[in-house]
Amino acid sequence: MQDTFLKQTIQIALPLALQSMLQSSFSMIDQIMVGQLGKVSVAAVEIGSKPGFVFAFVSGAVATVTGIMVSQYMGKKDDEKVKSSVSLNLFVVLLIALFSLFLSFCASKKLALMFSEDLLVCDQAGKYMKTVAFTFPLSGSATILAVVIRCKNHSEYPLYVSFASALVNTALNYLLIFGHFAFPSLGIQGAAIASLASQFVNLLFMILFFAHLSSFSFKIILTRGDLWQYLAMLLPIVFNEFLWTLGQNINTGIYGHLGTDELAAMSLTGPVQGPFDGDLAYRTSPGASFGLCI
Repeated sequence: MQDTFLKQTIQIALPLALQSMLQSSFSMIDQIMVGQLGKVSVAAVEIGSKPGFVFAFVSGAVATVTGIMVSQYMGKKDDEKVKSSVSLNLFVVLLIALFSLFLSFCASKKLALMFSEDLLVCDQAGKYMKTVAFTFPLSGSATILAVVIRCKNHSEYPLYVSFASALVNTALNYLLIFGHFAFPSLGIQGAAIASLASQFVNLLFMILFFAHLSSFSFKIILTRGDLWQYLAMLLPIVFNEFLWTLGQNINTGIYGHLGTDELAAMSLTGPVQGPFDGDLAYRTSPGASFGLCI
């Protein structure tokens, strides 16, 4: 029994760890590419990425709750409740994504000014933020689907998808940032478009794998008691993740107000810190472990 549990744990944890390391490696490549544009561009991308950073962790919190609910109902062999749980959490993450998109798109300049007094940096960061904001519904939906796939003991599929989307992101960064092979040279806007395209690829492949593993129809079955139980699980986790990202954003704001040089230097350490500062922790959500216990 213990050997089986250990084997299943490794089957889930190893692809997750590799996925986190893979994404950090490609993030480092992205930083190297953007770094060629100068300190203003590096600082602008750091600031422009902050709403997405918050959304990633908040959507990761919703994914944690998804994993808990789906694994429990899978253990009970209650397919209707599984579909309802997936539908409910998809709905919640899309609501958060649309709110984040609206805020980032309509108040991009004001958000950027919270992190820096350099108007050139804030102008570039605002433009970058507006484009990247459209990735939120895509990445949020893919995060929920990835959890369900992992609960079905196929954690290798999200790893494959992550690898494919990272390749697309890196290739498009190379083409669109610098204007190689007759593509326009768009600078950090090219990086933002590459991120959007890679998230589209990510969601597309995640849907294909999800459809291969299970049938799905959008249906929310929720009593008042179920709603309170859901909120009791969701809100503390979301609040915890939001507070953690708030602290990280305050840290970025401190560097930003010290100066553009300081902010750019700090941002270049991000890909190295990523696997060790909680990035892997939110990806390896407790829902995956619940799936093993039931």
